[in-house]
Amino acid sequence: MKSVAIVGAGISGLLSAYYAAKGLKCSYLKVYEARDSVGRLHCTGLVSAETASRIPFARKHISHEYSAVKVVVPELRVEVNIAFEDRSFVKIDRVELEKTLYHELQSLGVEASLGDPVHAVVDQAGEWVVHSKRCTSKYDLLILASGYNVRLVKSAGLSCKADTLSGVQVELETGSRLRIDEDAVLVLLSKHFGEGFAWAVPTGDRTLVAGCATVPKVVESVKCLNLLLSAISRVCGGVKPLSKPYGGVVLRGYPIRPYSKRAMGVGDCVSMVKSLSGGGLYAISLASRFVDAFIAQKSDLMEEVDILKAELRKHYFLAKAVKTAIRVAEAAGIEGLRVNIWSRGVSYDDHLAILYEILSNKKSLPALMKNKSVTLHIVRAETRIKRYISNASPP
Repeated sequence: MKSVAIVGAGISGLLSAYYAAKGLKCSYLKVYEARDSVGRLHCTGLVSAETASRIPFARKHISHEYSAVKVVVPELRVEVNIAFEDRSFVKIDRVELEKTLYHELQSLGVEASLGDPVHAVVDQAGEWVVHSKRCTSKYDLLILASGYNVRLVKSAGLSCKADTLSGVQVELETGSRLRIDEDAVLVLLSKHFGEGFAWAVPTGDRTLVAGCATVPKVVESVKCLNLLLSAISRVCGGVKPLSKPYGGVVLRGYPIRPYSKRAMGVGDCVSMVKSLSGGGLYAISLASRFVDAFIAQKSDLMEEVDILKAELRKHYFLAKAVKTAIRVAEAAGIEGLRVNIWSRGVSYDDHLAILYEILSNKKSLPALMKNKSVTLHIVRAETRIKRYISNASPP
């Protein structure tokens, strides 16, 4: 049996520790966390219902449910409405979920060192030497779940493609002029956000979470957030902040080398994200389940992580293609397009399937060029990584 160090006690580290502890293949397991407590406000927490069902205890912390996404490019007056007829997506309270997972780890006897940032990891004579604020310890295996940290990732011998955005959001109460559609999430792709994007996620009749992600040092995220809030205020008759702005790094990228024989990365540290939305929960919900296989050194099962890696790479180039398409449309003077998509059997997390069905539909492009409006019905069976993942529902 192996001794294992997990660096990070965000959702990636907590899930990794949960599966490592449940696997009972560790002689010793310790989780390091730089912050003094577990659970912090930093993301919106949108995932498909299928992804939520894969994350232990997540169903207990679903705060809202949605059935549609509206994507708007305001400068081109382009609008894409995607309705999920049979597969809703949900908002998870990440703070409470992380606290629940942490309490579960305590009940399993997992040692967690809070307020103990890891400064360095060194591969020394077949062991990992972990240097933290409080001590220096040796382990057989290392799992990085630290969030975006180039230095630690490189020291662990892992690698990824990572484009960083600065994300900030705030919880709001709107005026009474316009009732919010509680079932639909709004995404804005505007030149004001540069290579980034903005969002408005309803959380109640007159409440929502609004935010944006922009390229640091190119477009200041706080200024973009203020611009977004001004627009929402004009439409909804005023806004009242219910929280201070919060956020962090939003990534676009994909893993290149997410694991080796003795080290594995989970989550943002190796760019396990859907690049179009910056969301990481989908990939984390899959990758964390292979931590047990990594500890047991089951190389055949780790091939599933390679499948996930290839999928996330496609998501990255999808995000690039969308930005390119917007620039081409703007240069060609194409505007006023409206696409309505009614999907069945397609998961919210499967951006690739939605785009593929749009582009492969022989009637969609000619209809758009002729009428500037098209309605598509997408019906397909969802393809997911299945071989290793149990069909049994988590707690």
